[in-house]
Amino acid sequence: MNSGPKIPDLRTFLEDYEERNPADVVRITRPIKSRYETTAIAAQLEQMRRTPVLIFENVVNDDGRPFKYPLLSFLCASRERMAYAIGADPKHLASFCAERKERRIKPQVVSREAAPVKEVVKKGDEVDLLEFPVPVFHSKEPGPYITAGFITCYQRERGTDNSSIQRGWISGRNEIRFWLAPGTHNYNILREYEENGQDMPMAIWIGHHPAVIAGMNFGSEYGRSHYETAGGFMGQPLSLVPSETLGESFLVPSHAEIVIEGVHRPGHRKPEGPFGEFPRTLGAQRFNPVMEVTAVTHRRNPYWYGLVCGHVHWLSALLREAEAFERVGKSVAGLKNVYAPMSGCGQLALYLQIHKRSEGEGKAALLPALGIRTVKHVFVFDEDVNIFDETEVLWAMATRVQADKDVMIVTNCLGTPLDPSSLGTGHLTKMGIDCTRPVPSSKFPEILSIPHAVIESTPVSNYISKEKLAQVPVDPFSASISLRSEDPKAGNLICIGCGCAFPVNSEFTRLAESYVHCPACGKEFSIFGKSL
Repeated sequence: MNSGPKIPDLRTFLEDYEERNPADVVRITRPIKSRYETTAIAAQLEQMRRTPVLIFENVVNDDGRPFKYPLLSFLCASRERMAYAIGADPKHLASFCAERKERRIKPQVVSREAAPVKEVVKKGDEVDLLEFPVPVFHSKEPGPYITAGFITCYQRERGTDNSSIQRGWISGRNEIRFWLAPGTHNYNILREYEENGQDMPMAIWIGHHPAVIAGMNFGSEYGRSHYETAGGFMGQPLSLVPSETLGESFLVPSHAEIVIEGVHRPGHRKPEGPFGEFPRTLGAQRFNPVMEVTAVTHRRNPYWYGLVCGHVHWLSALLREAEAFERVGKSVAGLKNVYAPMSGCGQLALYLQIHKRSEGEGKAALLPALGIRTVKHVFVFDEDVNIFDETEVLWAMATRVQADKDVMIVTNCLGTPLDPSSLGTGHLTKMGIDCTRPVPSSKFPEILSIPHAVIESTPVSNYISKEKLAQVPVDPFSASISLRSEDPKAGNLICIGCGCAFPVNSEFTRLAESYVHCPACGKEFSIFGKSL
């Protein structure tokens, strides 16, 4: 193997990240079963709101026989870790990814000798996919599932690569039954081969630097290389190497952990599923395509990366956020941010944050976002609402929305068949809710506040010791809205004495005997007959 500068891959990332964040990488050495038990650990950590990188170093099968290789999980389960991997702010990933996916860098091809994924090569009868520690994640799944593997194939006529994460059941030593969602690029490529009666060469590769995983996951328009998009996210060319059994022109990532090569023959289908899907529901069994495996190449002691589908991960969320940022930004200049929360499974719901300059901009933001296929519900908020805090999100919905004016319903839309409410059809009703205040915002009641100087000068720690505060029980039913700094210009009336603005009811303009009292200087005066 040629020595030289380190190429970013899964191992360089883990080495760097564990050195800088040792508490956020957990290595589990105790024997643990690949069936259900790794999911049980991930789910419990998720309930605790802890999402460390998990490395299971002693995975065993149902009979207690240990697998030779470690299992990696939760790699993309932390938004902050994903931001770290691609050099971004976790609260501004939408704009970052929308820009970065356009930075396309052509890949470079290296020799087999320079490709770590060629350290072990197995072909034909040597292939045994069951040697890898592939989990059975949920009840009623038929067997071990590939959940973080990129299915890579090439357009039949153009020869352009296309890759996407799609599920695959390892149904035998050299067989994978996989599902390609209708309308996806890989699905269209498969149909092209089948319509022409040709075998489709394909590969599934597993494990790489999170920046590569994120970049590959961004769906370029049909006919553009995903390898180039991954290079843009890395900031350097993605390193590729020719396959072993699919021809020299079929290129795969040279620094992946594992590459599985094979073919799909026209019309070859078998039952596949059920499978635990992203909406946290069990997807029905389908009659799906089959991959006949012709070769497996991998690093020595490779990591098998298993994404715990139906549990927290940010890959799909980043994709939806960037797409919405791009679409909505063309219609609303005041778009500030986009968030696809885990409460919406990272795909079904979007929160938009805008600086609203004129009436109608809220609905103008909703329309393009609702056009994203997997998105079902979109909510738009003013920029004073923290869209990453769902208490604030629900508070804004409760206090700023009138359903007859602010709720938009669009029926008979094409969505995802994995949305359980569509009952497998993929046809559903979408909803947008405008949670913004009217323009100008002075027409709307001011949010509770205190002077900024007081907020800065009165930390709790000055009055309650850390020891005592630690003893105060956490209220599981409490909800709080962040305290705002006072806005001296907010209010519909200006004091004639000190110039302070404050809100008053319109009754003062109608009652001749009434007068107002300035809360700042105490001056009292009449506004009878005047307009507010």
